[in-house]
Amino acid sequence: MDLYKEKCGEKSVEVAQCLYQMGVVHNSLDEYDIAIEKLDKGFSILERIDQPNTEVGGSIKNQLGMVYQNMGQFTKSSENFKHGLAIRKKIYGKTPNYDLACSNNNVGYSFSHLGEYGKAFDYFCKAHDIIAKLYGEDHREMVGCYNNMGSASNKLGKFVDATYYFEKAIKIREENRLPDDDDGDLAKIYNNLGSAYLQMANYKEALEYYGKSLDIRISIHGEVHQEVATIYNNLGLVQSKKGNYQKALEYHNKSHEIRLEMFGKKNASVAVSLNNIGQTH
Repeated sequence: MDLYKEKCGEKSVEVAQCLYQMGVVHNSLDEYDIAIEKLDKGFSILERIDQPNTEVGGSIKNQLGMVYQNMGQFTKSSENFKHGLAIRKKIYGKTPNYDLACSNNNVGYSFSHLGEYGKAFDYFCKAHDIIAKLYGEDHREMVGCYNNMGSASNKLGKFVDATYYFEKAIKIREENRLPDDDDGDLAKIYNNLGSAYLQMANYKEALEYYGKSLDIRISIHGEVHQEVATIYNNLGLVQSKKGNYQKALEYHNKSHEIRLEMFGKKNASVAVSLNNIGQTH
């Protein structure tokens, strides 16, 4: 950065770009306060030289949204994601652009965190439309779009719609498999689809997709992992709904044992497992 300061001056797009890159690194290291300091400084420079509505400005605001999201400050996260989206709209207009799709997705995530699932769905749809124009309907990038739309639909109680989007995501993902895929994303979608079927009281399908998710998670992480414990818990919930209480108890016990080994007795997820065991008895 000193080289850019010497070459371009203290207040330049190049220096702002360096501060953005430093912010990204500090965010990845969980050094959120330092990341915010660097990113705010970078954007202030752009404002002072009257160049906030640039690609660097959009990237800085988007990254600030990510930092605040990681900190659990979802209102501030939403404000920055929306600011980043507004900048990118000024740059690209109606021309399909990947960064514009990412900004729409991130605004959607921020509304999901705030519990505003209708607004989240609208932004996920906008991201979907851009990605479809860029790459086509059957491209791998569409997998995330459909999963996001399914998740928002699930939260809105639109379970039939949710299953449609999740199944679409799975189909595209399976048709675009790469040799080095670990299938972690596929496990997540299977789990989401299982949850939608559980809400619809379609327990056979719920068990099938939770089972597929469990197999992948165990192959990736082994038995002792938080996501494996979550799926055992979900399987237990389905078996309880079916009236198979002994089987439900087996799954809830497995979930409890994993969480106890990972987190110890004083943990919220361990308490949830104990509560599920108690309700199953």
